[in-house]
Amino acid sequence: MARRSVDSLMRVLIPPKIMRKLGFEPEQEIEISMEYGVICIRKFEPENFKERPYVGIIRRIDAKTRVTIPRSYAHLMGIKKGDKVEIKEVRGVIKIL
Repeated sequence: MARRSVDSLMRVLIPPKIMRKLGFEPEQEIEISMEYGVICIRKFEPENFKERPYVGIIRRIDAKTRVTIPRSYAHLMGIKKGDKVEIKEVRGVIKIL
């Protein structure tokens, strides 16, 4: 688990150790969803999205391995710029608490 600050554009840096463990790459498409009050980040797999009951918000990891937290999710969780959030990997999913 790591703690990272949210910048003024609501971006958070994904730790390199988690990126490597899960095989995430800069510029890769990801899916961001909110599940049980936690922001979840997964690799987006376009080939099977029609077989799923829902699809989250599709974004890209930037070149510096940052992810932009959707403002609506940040609002629901009370996250503001400058706040520190916990980032951890759970069963192949990045979770922001």
